[in-house]
Amino acid sequence: MNTASGANKKKLSNMLFTAAIIIVFAMVLVMSFSLSKTAGSVPRLISIVGIILSVISLITDSKKKDGKKEGNNADSSENQGVPFMKTFAFIIAYLVAMVVLGFLVSTILILFLMTILMNYKNYKVSAIFSVIATVMLYASFKYLFYVRLPIGILFELFL
Repeated sequence: MNTASGANKKKLSNMLFTAAIIIVFAMVLVMSFSLSKTAGSVPRLISIVGIILSVISLITDSKKKDGKKEGNNADSSENQGVPFMKTFAFIIAYLVAMVVLGFLVSTILILFLMTILMNYKNYKVSAIFSVIATVMLYASFKYLFYVRLPIGILFELFL
């Protein structure tokens, strides 16, 4: 009985989280219409795809039986993946760092630190990946989407 109520609580929390994600995607969709047609096309596409996938997830979660696939995995799932609160703290720190240090420096740092958080031990590969991925993201936003990314308060002082 206790595991059934735990499964129900987990199912309810997953459904509430998915509903919150749908609301966030809907807000992004609404806000994307204030952008120009070109600049708003990617946020519109991402938010529409996100809403569709979230609705599918919500429907499949609601159709799952209480004991199915969740009965024995409740204890083992605690040790899998990256802990939510650490990831959330990294994201908040990333947003603050982006304001202060800019997109390039903060993205390199967050990518490197997230690989460490995920227990990847090859620091050289992590550093190379962080730099290459950040440069590719920067180039795609600047030259493909024509979006200016933040340069940071510290770097604005020197420009």
